[in-house]
Amino acid sequence: MRNIRLLLAGSGLLAVAMSGCQSYHAQPLLPEVVMRDVERERMLLPAGEPEAAPAEAAKAESGPFTFARAAQWLALHGPALKEAQAEFETALAAAKIKTPLPNPALEVGPNFGFGPDIGDVHRVQPFGSIGLTIPLGKRLRRQDELNRALAEVSRVEWVLRHREAYMDLRALYARLALGRQRFAEMKRIADSAEKSVQIGKKGLAAGFATALDLGIFELEAGRARLNALDAARDSAEAEAGLSELLGVHAEHFKNLPEKPLPDLP
Repeated sequence: MRNIRLLLAGSGLLAVAMSGCQSYHAQPLLPEVVMRDVERERMLLPAGEPEAAPAEAAKAESGPFTFARAAQWLALHGPALKEAQAEFETALAAAKIKTPLPNPALEVGPNFGFGPDIGDVHRVQPFGSIGLTIPLGKRLRRQDELNRALAEVSRVEWVLRHREAYMDLRALYARLALGRQRFAEMKRIADSAEKSVQIGKKGLAAGFATALDLGIFELEAGRARLNALDAARDSAEAEAGLSELLGVHAEHFKNLPEKPLPDLP
C-alpha cells in the first residue's frame, strides 16, 4: 500500500507539472500567401481586396505624389521601419513581463536494487523529489532593469532609423523630381536636334548644305538623345530607390505635383 501511495503521489505531481507546460501549435508561413500580402500592400490595397494591376492601383490612389505623402508612406509601409518597430515591440513586451522564478525540478522514477541483500519484495522502489530554487539576491530585479534598458535601446534605434530613412527620402525625392525635369528638357533638345537633321537633309538635297554639315547635325542629335536617355535612367533609378525605401509600387510615383520642390533662395 505504501508503494501504491507513493506511485499515486508521483503521478499526481507529474500531472500537475505537465499541466503547466505550454503545448506547441505550428504556424507555418506559406510563401505564396506572404508574397500576395506584400504585393497587395505595395499596391496600397486594403486587406481582403482582390489584386489589381499596378496602373489601376495607382489610379485608385488619387492625388499627386507629394513629399508629404511620401513621408506618410515611409512611416506606414517602410520595410526598414517596420523591422525596427517589430524589434522595439518585442523588446517592450519582454520588458513588461517580470522575470519569473526558476522552474522547479521534478524527478519521478523507480529505483532498482541488485545483490543478495535485496529481497524480491524490495527489488524495485519508487522515488520522487521536487527541487525549488529561491534566489536570495537581486538577480531577478536586475534582469527586469536590463529588459527595460534593452527596450529603450530598441526605441532609440527605431527613431534613429526613421531619421536616416527620412534623409534618404529627401535625397531620392529631389533626385526624382530633378531627373524628370532634366529628362523633359533633354527630350525637347533632342526633338529640336532631330528637326535640324531633317532640315540638313533637305538642304543637302537642295545643295544648300554639305555632307559635313549633315554629319554635325546628326552628331549633335545623337548626343541629345544620349543625354535624354541618361536623364531617363537617373529617374528610373530614383523610382527604384523610392519603391524600395517606401515599400510602395513605383506606379504611384508617376503623378508628381506641378512644383514638387520648394523654391531655392
